[in-house]
Amino acid sequence: MVKKNGGRLIYVNRTLKRTEALQKKFGGRIAQTSKLTPKDVDVVINATPVGMFPHIKNSPVPEALLGRHQTVFDLVYNPLRTELQRRAVARGAKVISGINMFTAQGVRQVELWTGRKIISGKLIARLNKQILKTMS
Repeated sequence: MVKKNGGRLIYVNRTLKRTEALQKKFGGRIAQTSKLTPKDVDVVINATPVGMFPHIKNSPVPEALLGRHQTVFDLVYNPLRTELQRRAVARGAKVISGINMFTAQGVRQVELWTGRKIISGKLIARLNKQILKTMS
């Protein structure tokens, strides 16, 4: 989807072998955070457990790499507001919570188990609200 819409993929990963596998499968380039600027990145996706409870003070992305034009999607859902999300908001970026992915994955699993399509925006919103109430 990123390439289809004219975007460039940049991978930053702790494990070079995994990064190379992503690059081989999807294209793009491998980079080090120290060699990037906020202008190089429009969308940040944290698909690591960095920042998840109990290590809630950790962030996988240096604050200096965040900017107001970016969208930051942190798949971590516990805590509800991660250190990465706090830093991104402070820099003016749009933030998407991991709770959305957590809920959508659960609903998709039910669909796979039952063979029935049930996912909808309304259902996800209702489940997110219930999950947030439970986690508070």
